[in-house]
Amino acid sequence: MQQNGTMSFDEIVLVEPGEVLSKYGDDDFWDYVIVEGSKDNGKTWLPLFNGYDSGDNETWKTNYNKNIDNNQVSTAVGIPDWYVSRNINLLENGNFKVNDTILVQFRLFSDPFAHGWGWTIDNLRIQSPTSASSLILSPGNITVYPNPFSNKIKITVQAGSEIKDLNIEIINLYGQTITTLQYKNVLGQITTEPDLSKLANGMYFVIVKENGKMVKSQKIIKN
Repeated sequence: MQQNGTMSFDEIVLVEPGEVLSKYGDDDFWDYVIVEGSKDNGKTWLPLFNGYDSGDNETWKTNYNKNIDNNQVSTAVGIPDWYVSRNINLLENGNFKVNDTILVQFRLFSDPFAHGWGWTIDNLRIQSPTSASSLILSPGNITVYPNPFSNKIKITVQAGSEIKDLNIEIINLYGQTITTLQYKNVLGQITTEPDLSKLANGMYFVIVKENGKMVKSQKIIKN
């Protein structure tokens, strides 16, 4: 384990969300995923980061909940647009220290009742230097709704680390810019609701860029 060692990956989590205001460890925090480490060759495991569920991200939670069938099972299936970047400080919670050699496991817990599609991760990086060109946002950090819309559309961006320049554009089918929103030094969640009531009915696109690089392009319909 290195000083300031980190683990990062992109993920989609579609497991049953806990009750409102519940947190990992509570009786009503139902299913969860967790990243754990062991420094005794797997005899005991300690969390690198507290467990979490679909409620950790609005995209996951919304899609899990809107696809629940009569058996209380969510039929939502993860798609690439729902990937979210996660960065974990391997030393932050005090369970491990510099120079520890550890095993790492990714564990999903599900009770016998309601359940969802599961958990997938990609682009796993452990204690590797972060490239200056790496993006903080993934498509799943951005939600755009309602869609279709009538007058206003709500765009929410969740930034886990500070973003120097965030640019949100709405363009038409001909590539002409309708609205441009620019933000500096973004950290945490921002929400904007541009008034698009004067636009003609039809198809448009929301383009989100981080430091000039496109993160997400989403088709929206005005009716």
